[in-house]
Amino acid sequence: MLTKSQSTVAIGFLIGCSFMICLLSLMTAVFWGQLSGCNETFNGVPIGTDVIDHYSCDHIGGYRAICIFAVCEFLITLVFTYVLVQAKDEIVEGNITTG
Repeated sequence: MLTKSQSTVAIGFLIGCSFMICLLSLMTAVFWGQLSGCNETFNGVPIGTDVIDHYSCDHIGGYRAICIFAVCEFLITLVFTYVLVQAKDEIVEGNITTG
């Protein structure tokens, strides 16, 4: 996106998209992190029964791996968004300064 258009609208769109990806990866990390700490029962009812059939504690290691990946993605995207916001004036076409 930065190579094709360096207009103010394009940079603002990129900042907005990277911020939304940052929020989505944070929500993903929280969701799968909570699910990785599940128990075999919920209020005395075994998970996997008709009452609670949409949850499973079969792949806790996978849930943790997804959470770790989402945390790494969140941190990388957060740093990228911060750098992009700080350097937006220098990226915009025609406003490139020396130094």
